[in-house]
Amino acid sequence: MIEILSELYDVDIPDECRGCAVQCENFSKLEGLMVHKEMGNMIGESLMGDEGKEFDEMLESRLPEEVAEGVKTHLRQSIVDGLDDIDQRVSNIKDKISADALACDGVLKMRASKGDVTYTVNVCTSQREYSRDNSTPEHMPVHIIASSREV
Repeated sequence: MIEILSELYDVDIPDECRGCAVQCENFSKLEGLMVHKEMGNMIGESLMGDEGKEFDEMLESRLPEEVAEGVKTHLRQSIVDGLDDIDQRVSNIKDKISADALACDGVLKMRASKGDVTYTVNVCTSQREYSRDNSTPEHMPVHIIASSREV
């Protein structure tokens, strides 16, 4: 779990992107991938050492030898491939966070009140997130924060 946290803290979301719906969504995806990576590592570790030997023996006792060997090999390779895929996806999201930030002038914030509730809308202004040529209308990702005045 410590590895997940340290890798997440290595992600640098610029101050002007704080509260940005796009960056928060990217960071949330990154968190999910890091949890999957940790789970994959735990499963991989359980297939090594004494636990791995127990697993191999269990397969060998229930399956023909050639099938058991194939299952063991395929399972271990699948875990490695899955972890490699997660690493690539993590790298892609980190690159996207950086690229979006470079193409952005900062979050556009708007506030409005109705009754006792104040709504704050944060809109991403990164040109990478929407088309400016009006060829296709785009829905903009936003964060809306509602806060009520205490009576």
